[in-house]
Amino acid sequence: MDASSQALKMLTSPGLWELLAPFEPPAAVRIVHSVLRELSTAAFVVGGFEALADRLSHNASVLGITVPASSKGRFARRCLDAELWREAASLVCLFADAHAQVAWFHATTRVRGGAALTDAVRAGRPAVLISAHLGPMTYYIPLVAFHLAKHELATEIVAVVNAPSAEHERHTRAQLERYAKFHGSKLSLVGKREGDEAGLLKTLTEALRRGALVTMQVDVLSGGRSQTPVPIFGRELLLPGVRGVARLSAHYGVPVIPLRMSWAKGRSLALTVDKPIDAGDTEQRVRAIAVVLERWVLAAPAQWGMLGTLHRMLPAPT
Repeated sequence: MDASSQALKMLTSPGLWELLAPFEPPAAVRIVHSVLRELSTAAFVVGGFEALADRLSHNASVLGITVPASSKGRFARRCLDAELWREAASLVCLFADAHAQVAWFHATTRVRGGAALTDAVRAGRPAVLISAHLGPMTYYIPLVAFHLAKHELATEIVAVVNAPSAEHERHTRAQLERYAKFHGSKLSLVGKREGDEAGLLKTLTEALRRGALVTMQVDVLSGGRSQTPVPIFGRELLLPGVRGVARLSAHYGVPVIPLRMSWAKGRSLALTVDKPIDAGDTEQRVRAIAVVLERWVLAAPAQWGMLGTLHRMLPAPT
């Protein structure tokens, strides 16, 4: 068993979460972050950090961001720390007490531009919500339901998760069911698996016809390198989620509502709802979604969880 597998086994063990149970979610996130930081420091002592710094600075240059040689180490540490906070929040989201997390939402969460969500639900209009691997990304699904509940609204939310493992899917389903009890909305999970695109499309089409909100993260590569790339960052990247969302929303005439998660002051949660993309054909929507994603990433490149694997999104050489 490698070090990362051992760390995951430890961090998902029932004993750890029994020890963390007395702590409020913000404190639990900080504790798990500290554990992850110690593990990552130990892992990079053997010389892996320099290679990571080189890869991250190179990938940043692909986006048009110059990281001076003298700053590569600092930039890599910022990227790594952001990733550790993100992983800590994800683990707390999956395993900590849902009631305590809902109380955390009520006490600290800031939602900006949420009228686009409430207006869609009040009108009974379906929509496709998109997000990315930024900030405490795991919380964006329950925070949508939380925001609606604050306005005495509820709806059906169908979340697409990219190729989850059976264990991850089981924990996520259970967590969403617990959140549903507090928020009133019906939250369900759809696993996106390679080779079952037709089945996924059928499920999402049926959800939109019911008036549901469909949500997914669009900055993940899946399905190999034989896809049509997306123009973004002055080049082309393989982002099938962007093209899939654009095609689905244009075909059914529903808006795309971009959602960005971020850490607010004191590591509380912030959800920003951007202006809906509600016009144009598939290609026009592809470009509009790419502009939003590009703006998000360039505003905080070290917080983008896909920066370390950006090379995988480059089309195969012809």
